[in-house]
Amino acid sequence: MEAFLSRLSRGSVLVSDGAMGTVLAGRCASPALPEELLLTDYGLVRDVHRDYVSAGAEMITTNTFGAGALKLSEYGLEGRQEEIVARAVSAAREAAREREGTLVAGSVGPLGSFMLPFGSIEWDEAVDSFAKVCSLLAREGVDLIAVETMTDLRELRAAALAARREAPAVPLLLQMSFDSGQRSVTGTPVEAFVIAAEAMRPDAIGSNCGGSLEAMSGVAKQLGCHCSVPFSVQPNAGLPELRDGLAVFPALPGELADLAVRFVESGAAIVGSCCGSTPEHTREIRRAVEGMPVGSRERKQRVFRTASRTTCVSIGAGLPFVPVGERINPSGRKRLREELLRGRVSRVRKLASRQVEAGAGALDINLGIGDEEAESRLMVSTLRRLGNSVDSPVFIDSPFPSVMESGLREHAGSPVLNSVSGEPGRLEMLLDLAVRFGAGIVALLMDERGVRETPAERLSILERILAAADRAGLPGGMVLVDPVVLPLASSQSASCATLEVIRDVGRVYGLPTVMGLSNVSFGLPARGLLNRTFLAMAIREGLDAAILDPLDSDLMHEIRAAEIMAGRDADAVRFVSVHAGLPPSPELEEQAASGTEDEPRLSDLILQGSTEEIEKAVASALADTGPMELVDRVLIPTIRQVGDWYERGEVFLPQLMASANAVQAAFDAIRSAMPGASPAADRGTVLLATVEGDVHDIGKNIIRTVLAGHGYRVVDLGKNVPRDAIVEAIETERPLVLGLSALLTPSLVSMRQTVEHIRERASEPLPRIIVGGAVVTGEYAAGIGALYAADAIEAARIIDSMVDGADGPA
Repeated sequence: MEAFLSRLSRGSVLVSDGAMGTVLAGRCASPALPEELLLTDYGLVRDVHRDYVSAGAEMITTNTFGAGALKLSEYGLEGRQEEIVARAVSAAREAAREREGTLVAGSVGPLGSFMLPFGSIEWDEAVDSFAKVCSLLAREGVDLIAVETMTDLRELRAAALAARREAPAVPLLLQMSFDSGQRSVTGTPVEAFVIAAEAMRPDAIGSNCGGSLEAMSGVAKQLGCHCSVPFSVQPNAGLPELRDGLAVFPALPGELADLAVRFVESGAAIVGSCCGSTPEHTREIRRAVEGMPVGSRERKQRVFRTASRTTCVSIGAGLPFVPVGERINPSGRKRLREELLRGRVSRVRKLASRQVEAGAGALDINLGIGDEEAESRLMVSTLRRLGNSVDSPVFIDSPFPSVMESGLREHAGSPVLNSVSGEPGRLEMLLDLAVRFGAGIVALLMDERGVRETPAERLSILERILAAADRAGLPGGMVLVDPVVLPLASSQSASCATLEVIRDVGRVYGLPTVMGLSNVSFGLPARGLLNRTFLAMAIREGLDAAILDPLDSDLMHEIRAAEIMAGRDADAVRFVSVHAGLPPSPELEEQAASGTEDEPRLSDLILQGSTEEIEKAVASALADTGPMELVDRVLIPTIRQVGDWYERGEVFLPQLMASANAVQAAFDAIRSAMPGASPAADRGTVLLATVEGDVHDIGKNIIRTVLAGHGYRVVDLGKNVPRDAIVEAIETERPLVLGLSALLTPSLVSMRQTVEHIRERASEPLPRIIVGGAVVTGEYAAGIGALYAADAIEAARIIDSMVDGADGPA
């Protein structure tokens, strides 16, 4: 197991193998599940490994990409999981012996269906599934575990946690797939992946599969910029094309070899290839990079980094000051507390959105209602709601470790635990949570004896916390320091001690600082004035972030001014960008201060992805307009607006899905209020299926949600659907459109056969057929006589054009 780490430490590039599934498909007489071949044709799998070793692969990957119990259960093979994994490692190890030093990586692929909030898989179910595969791979003696082709950051974290729990001594490689926009399908940019992945303590991270070769070049550059651990890049052999009725990956071996050289120059320590590649691609890659040193990467000053699924924040010296919104806290907020006690979180979402719009870089989530069990439930629902709308990095703030753990399980990225004091017992418990779940911490400089008066005493607590963090294995750079702010009303010298600690933490320890601002003015008049003055002084001493009220516009202006004075806003760029525009509306400021707001409009709720008040908003709208007018003038235009934002990269999959669900809730509310109205059925029926031989349905499920949000009646036949079953459903449902999905390259043959079968067997009029999926291209679709949709929004636009009477795509 040390062999992998030893190879990485040499500073020369490590060449991995290429595709397994597509190579096996090309050598099989009939379509077969790659993992099942280990039971029926072990020698074929072993020979593919041998071919890669012969071609020069220094690391080969086991044929266990789909060996998780959830995937195997689709084929009735879950009972043979142990046998499959054992035979997979044996086949790879046999081949590896033919060239001394060849490493065997145990492949761990995605679950096959989305976790919540996109799908139905719970955290514990996901972790258990990954844990079983990882434990089996470790038992069989792989040299490392390679988590591959992840598209959901939360799923990647579940796999990493399982690997570290079940196989702590086995090196870990975490890899994510990015599309041509250099984001994962769920909206995660490369930098957010790096932050969250490195927080899980892997030995290397990287990217495999993914979009175009050009996009992978961009991904490699970003990995080189943001990674602090070795990284890998393993692209597909281009995007598949249809040639003579067959799907072909077009990139020649020399093309991937040239790319591999660029990857290594960008700093990649591991290069290889993925779908559509062959041993010949590996041979050319090995020839091109052999003897190359891994490209040097600029060593950046270590800063504190936190990330949500789609957003990153860096905190540290010289970087922009980060306001952390404090208003999601029921203390002193009666209406918020009452709502939380009822188990509702709609006001939380509104507070989050307003704080981010006002300039908060992160949000402190404190749901302190005094009931540990209720707070745990609320933490889950709150983070789920925010992840589908605001998706800001968060500080999880609670006196209860169980509430913190609930938040860590739900959050997709790398959150911050607020806070970890020097109190024995609690300190170790919270550090364990942070290490297991990949979270940063706020080190609060107090202990079981409370707050110490002198800076030296507080810094001694910091020393203890840092020593404990090191023992626990918390990665460097994941500590923010809170110097503790005491009220001026109780001790006028306390503020001077806090400022001195801020200065020393930055200069002596090189760590960033954060503080809760409002304590300083507690018990005194003119609190806003005191808060602003103290904050400006703290920024001058090096304070990097503060938990404060971003809806206080005077305070936010003070921050921008103080940044200039402290030399943290070069050329006054941020100050000018804020103050060169129009002044804030007095009415808006008054509304923010009072905490009141108008009743939300239906369109606003849809844009925000909020369902809690949909029924009330629909009832209000129906008082003035008819159901079909409401659909045509509000629901459909609003969801199309969200679709436009999605295509421009202004919102991402979580927000798109939330808005689609909100529209669907609005349709349901219309039916409930007016039982005779059936607005969805009037727009037509769409039939969806994943083709026979393919058990992946993530993309199909996204399209199902979006089309339902556009008002269509969607009949979902599921995955691995036989051709005759699709024909039967066409005869029964008489759909306007049939949507077919495929993720695996071998499924392209099944998709073509399905389309041909429908045209031969189904009666007229036939539905228009739209195809899509990770391996499907426009050229392939045209070749089989179908329309092509790159994503759910394009599918909705094509179908809308049919319904609205416009000319559809040719």
